[in-house]
Amino acid sequence: MRCQFCGWDNPQGKEICEKCNKPLTSNVSEEVKTVVSKETNHDRPTDRYVAGAFNPKATVREIPGSDQLNDLEKNECPECGHSLEDGECPNCGYKIEDAPAPVPVKNADEARMTMRPIRKGEKTFEFKLVPISEETGMPEGDELAFEGNEVVLNRDNTDPQNTTITSLEQACLSFDNGKWCIEDRSEYKTTFVQASRKIELQQGDLILVGNQLYRFEL
Repeated sequence: MRCQFCGWDNPQGKEICEKCNKPLTSNVSEEVKTVVSKETNHDRPTDRYVAGAFNPKATVREIPGSDQLNDLEKNECPECGHSLEDGECPNCGYKIEDAPAPVPVKNADEARMTMRPIRKGEKTFEFKLVPISEETGMPEGDELAFEGNEVVLNRDNTDPQNTTITSLEQACLSFDNGKWCIEDRSEYKTTFVQASRKIELQQGDLILVGNQLYRFEL
């Protein structure tokens, strides 16, 4: 039976409304029914929206708990509609601390962002880059710390004022088979590694000797 006061759809046989605790009766004057019909009813979950279920087409009003938050802003009890006194309803005993926390809403950019999942037991690795003076060979400036199994270097995360470093992708450092590897991704191929130890050469590798560039071929 639907309550004439709050509109709540109660099971058959109920004498008192589950929502507002008012008696259920069909002997209500037409004047009372007219007043009730003009009031905002609390919607009972229907087939279109099952309580607690995810509904991709839900509006803000259909999000679980959003109707209660709107009622609290009006200082009205979301359960029976009575005015709240010091955060508590004198009619049904509802308290504000019982209200659900608001659901954070992500903006469009955050919603489209995809993050690489970190699997259980997977270890992330760290490395540092120390700026070195080309004139003295000594460290200069603050060292840069990076973390992850794959890191893309660019102007923003290395030297923001250095226009010889691309703002897109200069190079990629990845940890593979227990070793760090570097791959040049710059438009003008300006990532070089000084050969201070034995380095494996592969077909097509470029070698800068002095100011002369060579291509290694097998």
